[in-house]
Amino acid sequence: MTTEYGRTVVDVHSLADFTTALDNHHSAIASMLKTIDDKLLDVPPKLGGFPDATDTESYYASMVSDYRARVQRLRSAVEAARKATTSILDTYATAEARNHANSRDIARTMGPVGTALKGS
Repeated sequence: MTTEYGRTVVDVHSLADFTTALDNHHSAIASMLKTIDDKLLDVPPKLGGFPDATDTESYYASMVSDYRARVQRLRSAVEAARKATTSILDTYATAEARNHANSRDIARTMGPVGTALKGS
């Protein structure tokens, strides 16, 4: 997407490629979440019962939980970006319509991506 002479021009091929890349990222994120859920979440390291060991187990559980929350926010952002790019491609179905895309329309469509990244 570029701006030329006050107009926003959407490169359809780049946007389609970006959508494919987002699909690949979404698959990788799903795999990360599965690994976290299956192998890390609720599976603290077995360090024993002495005070430092229990403190470390608590820290580990907190760290895994925080990491999972970050990966979930990333998934939400990727899903919002996928929805936005798909919407742009659907809205500007012809090359001429894409070439006349209003930057405000595109910015409005991409708005949920920022919201998802902030975790709101």
